[in-house]
Amino acid sequence: MKHPSQTTVYVAAELGEVMKFRNNKWRIFDFLWMLHTMDYQGRDNIGNVLLRIFSIAGMVTILSGFALFYVSSGFRRKKKSLA
Repeated sequence: MKHPSQTTVYVAAELGEVMKFRNNKWRIFDFLWMLHTMDYQGRDNIGNVLLRIFSIAGMVTILSGFALFYVSSGFRRKKKSLA
């Protein structure tokens, strides 16, 4: 269609029914969703291996940050000196 949104209409050949509409906003959303879920083929699998690896790496980073804060803060030194 000649429109600024560049809408594409998908019609089923067997039934002649309109199946879906896709435009520029949908394409941008779909691209960002693909990056968010890290599923670069089907774009709907939110339990893929790559996403799980990055989730675990993020949790390790957060927990190590808490551990470093505890070790470097004065909580530990003050507690030992009071005992």
